[in-house]
Amino acid sequence: MNKQIYDQLTKAYKLVRDTESYAELHEKDIDAVINSLEDLGTAFMSVRACKTEIDVKVTGDYATLKQAMVIFYSHSYKPTDKPKDIAIAEFSCRWHHRDSSTRAMPQFWFYFTATHCTRKKVGTKMVEQDIYEVVCE
Repeated sequence: MNKQIYDQLTKAYKLVRDTESYAELHEKDIDAVINSLEDLGTAFMSVRACKTEIDVKVTGDYATLKQAMVIFYSHSYKPTDKPKDIAIAEFSCRWHHRDSSTRAMPQFWFYFTATHCTRKKVGTKMVEQDIYEVVCE
């Protein structure tokens, strides 16, 4: 686990310990998710910890998005939304733990941006537009 991620998780664990409602945090479960996401390599971008959630940003192609989603599913998390199409430029959702006895666990906020999207010309549009110039009289 790299230093930036380790520091953010340490900060999250401290915030959670300081909040009574999150006393039963399962640090090992969260570490397992983050370590698995790190295995995505360069596709894994960053983690930021908040009081009630851990923000995870990932970039890559559609296969990377699928791999990241499988990681969350395999660690007993369920998403609030699913991608509607494979040709997406970005996707985001929250992941909640499936086990109701672990509601004290912070949720993950997941944000994905695609690297395989490019700007493509699809046509031309002619627009009539007024033209002005400065005239001194």
